Amino acid sequence: MSIAFPLTETPSPILNQTDTGAFPPIQPEPPLHYDYLNRLLYEAGPFPNPTALFGMGDDGFPVILELNNPAAGTLFLVADPMSGQRTLMQAVLYSLTVLNHHLDATFYALSTNPDWLDGLRETPHCLGVEKPWRRSADALILHLVEVTDARRAGRMPGPEVVLVLDDLPALLPRFDGEIHRDLQYLMAYGPSQGVWPLVHIPSTGIRSLKRAWLSRAGTLITGHIENQGLAQALSPDDAPRASWLRRGLEFGAFVKGRWVRFVIPVHGRYFPAYRSREDF
Repeated sequence: MSIAFPLTETPSPILNQTDTGAFPPIQPEPPLHYDYLNRLLYEAGPFPNPTALFGMGDDGFPVILELNNPAAGTLFLVADPMSGQRTLMQAVLYSLTVLNHHLDATFYALSTNPDWLDGLRETPHCLGVEKPWRRSADALILHLVEVTDARRAGRMPGPEVVLVLDDLPALLPRFDGEIHRDLQYLMAYGPSQGVWPLVHIPSTGIRSLKRAWLSRAGTLITGHIENQGLAQALSPDDAPRASWLRRGLEFGAFVKGRWVRFVIPVHGRYFPAYRSREDF
């Protein structure tokens, strides 16, 4: 069976991190291996609808997010700079476009540097990619708040929506307090109404965020974090698990109280054999 993302506990130690160790120098991210990803999407299924794929677990089973199950809550992605976060988000959004009809699943993205989304902009699933200093970015957030409000009132059915917030510490200074409150509202209530914030936070910027932001994490996904003190603070069991992940390839999350490590298909890196549908 595949592994879905709902957590049984939210890693609260993120709010009490300590500073022990320097951050590593930035290294380039390896590119996504689309040939392997396509093989995985077409051969490891069928997958439930609507679904987004995050990677392959070290047990050979795909790690997915079932977009009609709100249990995972808002997804936070924390890792050292250039540790594969954007490659992972590329894989998630690409899988969304392959596995789902655009009437079932769509996405928006906010980023100060959205070039990494160029290959996804032209898909019918992409409803908008905005830079935060544009007025259209404010309008996008207000629109999603209206969608969430309407769905909570039983109106405005429609597709599941993934909202990528790429580098939250870089985005927030571009918005005023009202937009900050709107984003926190989406993090708190969006997933239950089919609006899914996927929030990228570089480890170098996590200390600049206030508790009101960090407490919104429903599921915490970590990539490689060199700083063992921070990695330990992000783990519910106080083990520096993120420091043990291979940079640019491996990510991990606590799923139903269990640590699940998974990999994304990137060029030049080992990728384990996956289990086909017959193995599920």
